[in-house]
This record gives sequence, structure tokens and C-alpha cells, in this order.
Amino acid sequence: MMMQEDNNLFSEPTLSGGNSQKSGISMDKGKIFWVFVIGILVLSFVFVFGYWIGQNNAKDFSSLAKNVNSSKSLSLENEEIKEILSEDKQDNQVVLNKETSDNKTISAEELFNKEGSVEKPKTNLTHFEKETVNSKQTTVSKNNTGKKQNLAKGSKKYAIQLASFTSEAKASALKEQLLAMGLKGFVTKDGKIYKVRIGNYDSYNQATAVLSKVINKFKINDAFIFVRKTGNA
Repeated sequence: MMMQEDNNLFSEPTLSGGNSQKSGISMDKGKIFWVFVIGILVLSFVFVFGYWIGQNNAKDFSSLAKNVNSSKSLSLENEEIKEILSEDKQDNQVVLNKETSDNKTISAEELFNKEGSVEKPKTNLTHFEKETVNSKQTTVSKNNTGKKQNLAKGSKKYAIQLASFTSEAKASALKEQLLAMGLKGFVTKDGKIYKVRIGNYDSYNQATAVLSKVINKFKINDAFIFVRKTGNA
């Protein structure tokens, strides 16, 4: 009996040690499982977060590129408008100089006529001189009458002076834009200046409406309406 009890004493520790080893292995498996699950969750979070950051960066880059392109196009349009305005001012200055020179010529002629009338001797003209003066007056009156008749017969139209260029290519490009808008754009050459014009229109109100439209479109504030004489009735 004592021997059996001793055997039981020796055998019981062996069984308890086996159970502790099994529980330790099961606990290790549980820890490995949760570590694996947590790792997958962390990797998923990192992937989603990285994808979100990438999408935001792509949107920011595309918006930045659009802003850069829009600023470049705006600066190019501003430069073209400034060039149009400067060339148009030069053309207006040339026209103003011509008108000033014409006025000076007329003034000189009037002064010459006045001085001539003062310095003329008070003697009577000969018969030949009187006939010459009368013939000149008759010719001048006929020419004036003919001009008035031509002006009366000519049909009055309204056109728009939009811009002037020294480059024919730029003037043609602006004309094509006007034609694309459905407007009657054309180019006339005056010396070395190419003028872009719109017309003709039968009424001043029609020309005014088109002028307002092109001013808003091209931001040209010094465009103006003028009268053209076309053909005979």
C-alpha cells in the first residue's frame, strides 16, 4: 500500500505539468491570432490613409496646374490688349497729326488770301482779268454742286473702328475671331497700318449694339463708330 501511494505521489505532478504545457500552447496561439488580426487592421488603415493622401495631393496638383495655366493665358491676353491699345493710340496720333497739318495748311491759305486782298492795288481790273475770275468762280461752283449731288446720292452706312496693327497677321487673326462671332469683320490698309473694322450697318443703333458687344469681349475702350459713304443710289 505504501508503494502504491508513493507511485501516486510521483505520478500526479507529471499530469499537472502536461496540462500547463497545453494551456501555454493554446495561449500562444491566441496571442498569435490577435497579433495577426491587429497587423492586418494596421496595414489596412495605412493603405487607406495613404490612398486618401495621394488623392488629395493629385487634386491639389491639378488645381495648381489649372491656376498656372489660367494665369498664363490671362497674362497673354493682357499683353495682346496692351499692344492693341498702344498701336491704336499710335494710329490715332498719326490721324491727329494729319488733321493738324491740314488745318495749318488751310489757315496759311486763308492768311495768304487776306494778305493778297490787302496788298492788291485799287485799280480796276482789265476785261481779261475779269473774265478769268468769273470762269474760276463758275468752275468752283460747278465742282461744289457736283460734290453735293454725289454726297446726296451716296448711301450712308455705319462702321466700327476696333483696332490697328502694324502686323497684317495679327489684324487677320482678330478679323477671324470677329467672323467666328458672326460679325462683319474686315481689314483695311492705311500706309503701314492695318485697321480692323466691323460693318457696315444701316442704322446707328445697330452699330452701337455691336460696339458694346466687342468692348465687353475684347476689353478695348477706345473703339468708335464712324460714317462711311458707299456707292451711288
